[in-house]
Amino acid sequence: MSKQRKSFIVHFDSLNVLDDLTDEQAGLLFKAIRGYQLGNELELDALTKVAFSPFKNQFARDAEKYESLCEKNRLIAINRHATKSTSGTSGNQTLPKATKSTDNDSKSKSKSDSKNDNKSKEIVAEAPKFNFKSELLALKVDKKVLNDWLAVRAKKKAVNSETAFAGLMTEITKSGLSAPDAIKVSAENSWAGFKADWYNNLSPTQKAKSTHSFETQNYTSGKF
Repeated sequence: MSKQRKSFIVHFDSLNVLDDLTDEQAGLLFKAIRGYQLGNELELDALTKVAFSPFKNQFARDAEKYESLCEKNRLIAINRHATKSTSGTSGNQTLPKATKSTDNDSKSKSKSDSKNDNKSKEIVAEAPKFNFKSELLALKVDKKVLNDWLAVRAKKKAVNSETAFAGLMTEITKSGLSAPDAIKVSAENSWAGFKADWYNNLSPTQKAKSTHSFETQNYTSGKF
């Protein structure tokens, strides 16, 4: 983070993940949140790391929005100062009558600059848009597997929202799988989402096939 702020936002629905963590993991999660805000990221176990990922991505988006807003406000202030400097006149100076046309031009320019200044005030920084696919790619989900699974979601009209992502992370954490493994299981079974109960109801053979094929794929590609 480029700047340390005095406060930050945690979305309430993101806290649902606490129900699926032990007290120790929940404590580590909040320590990780505090450490991230102070610029000191902690080493976390796999499950807590997955639970922390949505918070981390949200904080990064909020920080980008905040810095963008600060920059826009800085530019507005510079523009306002420049406008006042060019349109102002010195204390008791009296202009000759011959300068009326110039004076009118100055007033016209001042009004134009004022309108532009008002338009500048209306500029609002837009927050970076949440991207369901990008969030999963950031968790090292295989791109081809992810595309196959997103096609299933599209066919079944599942919504790729931030709330849906938070729920997905909660279920993945509950299952004990990594995000890449969980998405692969969903893609293989044509599930539009992922539930820990769905995974637990699979036969041992089906579970072993999914996780083994993922590990083999990454081993042969040099990822492990």
